[in-house]
Amino acid sequence: MNDRPLDISIHAGPPCDPIPFDNISYNRGRRGTAIVRNPSNGEQFAAENVLFQCNDIPTSSMNEQIHSNVTNAYWKIPEKKQKNTIWGCVQFCYVLRRNPADENEHGEVIFNLTLEVVAVKMFVWANVRANQHAHESPMNEIASMLLLGNDHPNVVGCHEVLFDGVCLNAVLQYCNGGDLHDRLYQVNLKRGSERRIGLSEDEARYWFVHLLEGISHLQIHGICHRDLSPENVMLVQSDANGDRSLIIDMGMCLKLPYSADDGTDRVTHYADGSIPRLIKPQGMYGKRKYMAPEIFRNGVFDGFSVDIWAAGTVLFFMLTGCTYEIPSHEDLVYQLLIQNTGELIRRLITSRIISQSVCISVEAIDLLQNIFREDPRDRYTLSEIFQHPWIHDYR
Repeated sequence: MNDRPLDISIHAGPPCDPIPFDNISYNRGRRGTAIVRNPSNGEQFAAENVLFQCNDIPTSSMNEQIHSNVTNAYWKIPEKKQKNTIWGCVQFCYVLRRNPADENEHGEVIFNLTLEVVAVKMFVWANVRANQHAHESPMNEIASMLLLGNDHPNVVGCHEVLFDGVCLNAVLQYCNGGDLHDRLYQVNLKRGSERRIGLSEDEARYWFVHLLEGISHLQIHGICHRDLSPENVMLVQSDANGDRSLIIDMGMCLKLPYSADDGTDRVTHYADGSIPRLIKPQGMYGKRKYMAPEIFRNGVFDGFSVDIWAAGTVLFFMLTGCTYEIPSHEDLVYQLLIQNTGELIRRLITSRIISQSVCISVEAIDLLQNIFREDPRDRYTLSEIFQHPWIHDYR
C-alpha cells in the first residue's frame, strides 16, 4: 500500500508543538485632524479621527500639525458604523493620499480624498497584553498576514500596521460583499422558504474553488488556519475583476513544524524544511459546527488536513444550508455525514429540513464523502480535491 501524506508525516518524527511566529513589525502612528480636498469639487474640509504614520515625528510634536512627509492616511467613514470585536473594533476608512509638497497657504498638509476603502482592525493593546497567552492571538493574526503577504486574491492581506499608543491598527482590504453565511441567508430570504435552501452547485463551486486557492496559499507558507467557517470567508464584489472571496480572521492560525532538510532531528518552518510534522494537541478551539473530529477530541492532528475538513463543511453548508452541531458520533447528522453523505442529504430533504428543490449531483456528493473521512489518513488532500471531476472539469 502506498504511503499517504499523513504516513509520511508520521515517519518524519514525533508530533511537535507549532513553530512560534516571528515578532511583528509595525510603524508608529497617531490619530488627528487633517485637511482633506475632495477632488470632485475641489472643496477642502477638516477630517477628524484620521490615522497616519508618524515614525519621523518627534514625540514633542505629536499633537501638532501633520508632518509633511506623510503620504497616506486613513479617515473613518462617518456614516459607517464600526464593528466591535473581542479585541477592539473594526473601522471602515477612506484612503487619503497626497504629494509630499502638497500644502495650503498656511503650510498645512493637504490630503486628497480617494474612493478606496480599507478596513482598519484595531487591537486595544491593553487587551492584547492581558490575553497574550490565549488560544486566539492578535499577534499571531498580524504576524501570519505579514508572512502571507498582501498580493493573493483569496487571502486577506495587511497593507501596514500602525501603533498609536493605544491600539495596534492593522490596515486590511475592505470586503464589500458580506460573508458566505450572509450570502446563504440572503438566498433563503429572497426565496421566502421556511425550509433551508442552499446555493446552486455552480455558485457553491465558484466560492469553493476560491476557498481552495486561499488554502493552497496558506499551505505553501506552512500555515494552518484552524478556524475556517462561512463567517470567515468574506466576499468581494467587483465589476472589473470579477467577484472573489477572501479567507479572513487568522487569530487561531498556526505555523506548522517541519522536519529540517539537513539530516538532523531539528524541527523548523517550511522555508528550511521539507516534510510537515503532526502537531501536538492544542485544545478544542474553533467553531464546533465546522471543526474536524480530531480537534474536537483534542488529539494529535495534521494542520493541513483539519483545514480541508473545515473547507468540506463550508461546502456542505453552501449546498444544503445545514451543518452538524458537534463532530461526534453522539450527533446523528455527523454520524450519517461520515457514513453516507448522500443518504444524509436524502433524509434532510424527506424530513423537510431542507427544501425538496435542493438537488445535489453525484459528483458533488462523492467529493464531500471523500473529504468527510473521519480518519485523516484517508481524507482527501488539497491536490486530490483539485483533481476531482466536480472541481477539475469546471476550472
